[in-house]
Amino acid sequence: MTIYNVILKKIESNHTNVRTNETAGRVIDLPTVGKYFVLVGESLTPGMDARCITTTEVKSVEQLDKVYKFKTLNSTYELEVVSESEG
Repeated sequence: MTIYNVILKKIESNHTNVRTNETAGRVIDLPTVGKYFVLVGESLTPGMDARCITTTEVKSVEQLDKVYKFKTLNSTYELEVVSESEG
C-alpha cells in the first residue's frame, strides 16, 4: 500500500468544517471522482492523537504533475503530494 504525504489547501468552501485553510497529513487514496476523500494529520487539539478530514463525494479532479485540484459538493481543494512511501 502506498502512503502519500500531502498538503491540502482549502480554496473555496460554503462551510467552516475544516478549521484551517492548509493541512499537512497522510492519505492512502488520492482524490477520485465518486469517492470521499480522507486525510489524517496532526491534531489541532492538545492531547488528541490525530486529525481526520473527510470530504463529501468528489465531483471532479484535475491533475497537473503532483498537484490535484478537486471539487466536492461544498468545496474546492488543492492537494500537493510531497512524498510517497510503501507502508
